Amino acid sequence: METAMLLLQHFTKTCTKCHQLKKFKYFSRKTSNKYGLNSQCKQCISIHMKKYHIENKDANNLKSKAYLEKNREKVRSKNNEWVHNNKEYISIKNKEWRDNNKEYVKEKNKQWREDNKETLKEKRKIYCEQNKEIMKVKAKIYSKTEIRKMAHKNKDFKRRTKTKQGDATTTQLINLKKRSKVCYWCNVSLKGKIVHIDHYIPLSKGGEHTLSNLVITCDRCNLSKNAKDPLVFAQSIGKLL
Repeated sequence: METAMLLLQHFTKTCTKCHQLKKFKYFSRKTSNKYGLNSQCKQCISIHMKKYHIENKDANNLKSKAYLEKNREKVRSKNNEWVHNNKEYISIKNKEWRDNNKEYVKEKNKQWREDNKETLKEKRKIYCEQNKEIMKVKAKIYSKTEIRKMAHKNKDFKRRTKTKQGDATTTQLINLKKRSKVCYWCNVSLKGKIVHIDHYIPLSKGGEHTLSNLVITCDRCNLSKNAKDPLVFAQSIGKLL
């Protein structure tokens, strides 16, 4: 073994294709040849094989298909064995691919959910029936989260929007609330206070449930404003002269 390694590292031979003098390690093994090495270097063989596959793509595809048909079980068995022995490698590669194709994966998943709404609905129904206690615990935990409270408010706002126009999302409402440090109307600090989401132009007066028509206020201002015109209310609290 040591002798073979020395030969590969130090001795050289000339490639019959590119005619370059190269070390033994740049030649693949072929026991029938002198020194047990191929007459052409690995690089030349690689170039030749790539060219051959390109020029004979259709014929190679037909051969591969015919072989697969005759040896389906053998191929499946080898594939399964390889997958079993390379789980970690496959996992790393899959994660790497997903990280490099996030938008594509997101779009495909969205499309799949759209195309399989009934299947997902049925699966969820079965899961809920089989895991009632777990679902109760999850629902109780979720009901206390900020996103659940905001989603409930958002749903209520949309229900009350008579024009049925409104595209404000729960995430947008949460971000708006986080960004707002003082009441829109009276400028009082909202820290430690009950925070309300107010429609600048009230829904009853044709206002829409859109981000541009939403402001964060203290509970006192929102309850006082109610369905009043924003300019009239602003004048009443001295915000406008």
